[in-house]
Amino acid sequence: MQLEQGKIYNLFGKNGIEEVRNEGLKIGQVVSYEDMANPRKKYVVVPGSTEYGQNIISLDARIKKTVSITSIEGLGGWKYEPEVLSMEEVQRIILAHPAAKKQAAQEYQEKINAANLAYENQVASLLREYRNFLELKEFSTKRDHALAAANIRKELKRAFPNCKFSVKSESYTGGDSVHIDWIDGPPTVEVDKIADKYQKGNFNGMEDIYEYNQSAFCGLFGGVKYVISQRNVSNENIIKVAAEMGYTIQFTDRREMVFSPPVENKWDVERMIYREARERDYYNK
Repeated sequence: MQLEQGKIYNLFGKNGIEEVRNEGLKIGQVVSYEDMANPRKKYVVVPGSTEYGQNIISLDARIKKTVSITSIEGLGGWKYEPEVLSMEEVQRIILAHPAAKKQAAQEYQEKINAANLAYENQVASLLREYRNFLELKEFSTKRDHALAAANIRKELKRAFPNCKFSVKSESYTGGDSVHIDWIDGPPTVEVDKIADKYQKGNFNGMEDIYEYNQSAFCGLFGGVKYVISQRNVSNENIIKVAAEMGYTIQFTDRREMVFSPPVENKWDVERMIYREARERDYYNK
């Protein structure tokens, strides 16, 4: 047999010199090996290969090597075993191997380092943007929820100087919150852009737990479990919106909407008017 450069050969194959084949073993196939010095030991075929064959790992996850079909089918100490492991079992053995554990630990540490660096960069960016304007937790004597409320007031006053907001905080068993109330002014979505960053996380209703988001902003400027914003639209503006929609209305002392002339499906029309009124911007009109 003529030997070719770059190929691997078994000099003691069943038919003499045979080329070593690097493919063909099924992932999960169990094989074993023994010789005069070593008792029979079982291995499982795992993903990956080299020029010498496919990767295998001992079932106790301590030894990793390669083997080829030619070696197993040759005259040496290799042979097929009847077992074929599931992919879950193969994955368990791979992860139990010291090299896999070391790689997993290294990858985990790299993720931690990257997260820490991202957090530090975020802190630096936030300090550049806010430190001369907002009160820092580091130098404050306020409790976390009170500091959050104080800083929200500052931000709202700067963003909407001509609108009066009520910003109150409270602490209770199991958490704390900030409540923001105002009449007319900017729409809720604009206020939430400012206020939402003071909320430390969100409630996961599927698992019935509160999930914190490790906010760098809350760590610097205060935060609470819940930020609740409530905007009320004045009767005057609701009347104007209704008029633009083709309805003439007035309000009773009990704030009940009265149509003139009366309309059919009164409750549906009311909801439509209120919905439109809530979406309007009364600050930048």
